[in-house]
Amino acid sequence: MSQTLFKPTPEITAFIDAVLEESARVYGLHKWAVLAPGKTQLLANTRSIAAQVLRRMTGASLPQIGGIFGRDHTSVLIMLRRGRVERDVQRVLQHVRARFPGPIHWPTSQGKRADSYPSIFLTQEDSDGTEGGSNK
Repeated sequence: MSQTLFKPTPEITAFIDAVLEESARVYGLHKWAVLAPGKTQLLANTRSIAAQVLRRMTGASLPQIGGIFGRDHTSVLIMLRRGRVERDVQRVLQHVRARFPGPIHWPTSQGKRADSYPSIFLTQEDSDGTEGGSNK
């Protein structure tokens, strides 16, 4: 599956790292565990926190958020509907806003709508020229 995707700005990359790190910290996990394929309640709650923070702070589309986690937009919709983690979402929002006080602008490319890009990560048109996804 080859798509034309944009390279994330350094600000967006740092922001996503901060959201993943703070969300994982709630449950004592490493930030990369949030991106793992597991489906335990702990991972699902952690992903839900991260997805809700990303959505609230950036207004990113469901496909864009799903691209971060390697999931489709319907999975993100489920993540956003998890009400049980609201207290943790507020805590993560507070920490992330302290690190990124200004507005976070999700990147678009040359006048195209932001939601036309399902991921912030590059696919096979990556700089190394190899096929397959890359989550650098």
